[in-house]
Amino acid sequence: MARRATWTTVEMQCANKGIPLHIHGRFFKPFPNWKYAFTTGERTERVFLTHITLQNVGIPLDEKYRVSVQGLFQETAIFDYTFLTKGLISIEQSAISCTVHGTLKKLEVIRQILSVLSTLASRIESAPVV
Repeated sequence: MARRATWTTVEMQCANKGIPLHIHGRFFKPFPNWKYAFTTGERTERVFLTHITLQNVGIPLDEKYRVSVQGLFQETAIFDYTFLTKGLISIEQSAISCTVHGTLKKLEVIRQILSVLSTLASRIESAPVV
């Protein structure tokens, strides 16, 4: 029997001049857990006797970006919101979003997400991760 999964994505515009970022919830437990911070790009992998190139895939965040990314999320991590540890924050070129499992029904959680996204968008627009 096939199971259906419901996800809720809250998205807003954000002018990101830096690298794309994808922060999985476990990044915040313990903060910062670098195994769960990614950018996107091209990656080559060996498959049997050949090499294949995958485009627009998750790439672990390079060490040179860690100070900037930690500073970007430092204040957010202090709030310890449940959605942070269970969701995915994505920062692309023109948008920032938070995706969580399930349907959001609590107005307070939606307000928290919008507040965090708004704060992160302002920071990323003024000091992009480059």
